[in-house]
Amino acid sequence: MKYCVLIFDGMADRPIDSLGGKTPLEVASTPNMDRISTTGRLGMLRTSPDGMEPDSGVALMSILGTDPARHACGRGPLEAAALGVDLGPGAVAFRCDLVTAAGGRMIDPTAGRITSAEGAALVGVLNERLGTPEISFHPGVDSRHLMVYRGRVNVSARCTPPCEFVGGEFRKRFPEGPGTKILRDLIERSAAVLEGHDINTVRVDHGENPATMIWLWGGGKEPVLQPFAEQYGKNGALVSTVNIAKGLGRHLGLRVIEGEGVIGRPDVNYDGKADAALRALYEADMVVVYLDAIDEISHVGTAADKVLAIENVDRAIVGRVLDAMSDRDDVRMLIAPGHMTSVEERAHLSEPVPFAMCGARIVSVRELPFSEKTAAITGLEIEHGHELMAYFLRD
Repeated sequence: MKYCVLIFDGMADRPIDSLGGKTPLEVASTPNMDRISTTGRLGMLRTSPDGMEPDSGVALMSILGTDPARHACGRGPLEAAALGVDLGPGAVAFRCDLVTAAGGRMIDPTAGRITSAEGAALVGVLNERLGTPEISFHPGVDSRHLMVYRGRVNVSARCTPPCEFVGGEFRKRFPEGPGTKILRDLIERSAAVLEGHDINTVRVDHGENPATMIWLWGGGKEPVLQPFAEQYGKNGALVSTVNIAKGLGRHLGLRVIEGEGVIGRPDVNYDGKADAALRALYEADMVVVYLDAIDEISHVGTAADKVLAIENVDRAIVGRVLDAMSDRDDVRMLIAPGHMTSVEERAHLSEPVPFAMCGARIVSVRELPFSEKTAAITGLEIEHGHELMAYFLRD
């Protein structure tokens, strides 16, 4: 038996006035997602346990069958694994985002979608000026980088992702709790380091947002996770260019395949990801495709942009995989958003999301199209998201 899991982070949403009181999923033309829900099972899934933030890492861990209430570790250590940064005992890794702030407000959490090369150069300067035997900075992708703390102070402060308060006063969202002083000090000192750097000067001259400071969040220690193959008796591969997914995949013992394309952009190479998934299915029992483009668009775009992104994913990934598997009777497919992301609020929400599965020995109960509204009326609800994987893989 072969299993294909398609996770499109942030695809679910609340009804939007500009869409006539419908969600982007309801408005979008998604004939291929509808093929899955009408020929298989459709239901609702809670990917974020009560009391936990609706973080992408938490949601992805849930869908991949590991209980985040027991094993959630923050984004930092997962991204460290993706970047090949060895944490070891006691180290705490934080996402270190290059952002644009002005007038005391968070203007752009991506620093104008700064390039990886520009970001790496700035992170190098930060490491020279702010790095110590206890603190180090490591380059990542685009605006998304890493800070590792190896000191003795407890740095488990509560941190807010910068995309959650665009336009808000960033000082009101500074880290709170143990280690606050260390984290705030780094954020504030980074502004002086980045100010006037040649990269930022050129970006401003070109009308692009500069990287005016860093923002630290998603801190945690390296997790100890049971490999997927030991939990479920299946070997697997994961197709993604997103560091949080790659890091979690490696911790779960999945073969990580980056494929082609860029992260969170309208010109994502959807076809490349579909091709990579189909190739991987020849060798692996299960292939997971994780895409965060719709989530990124939800944070910075409009409802119309989100509708278009959903339609692109349905055509180029869902449709291609379905068509390629249509003549086989030993394949199952699962589709789900990681979590809900509101276009209007530009924030992650902890509400349940729809999921659908079809394929070998899965019998349709109600032939309904794929959306939040239709999934809610089926009566199929999985309250603990990590239980979905066993349900999907069952004989």
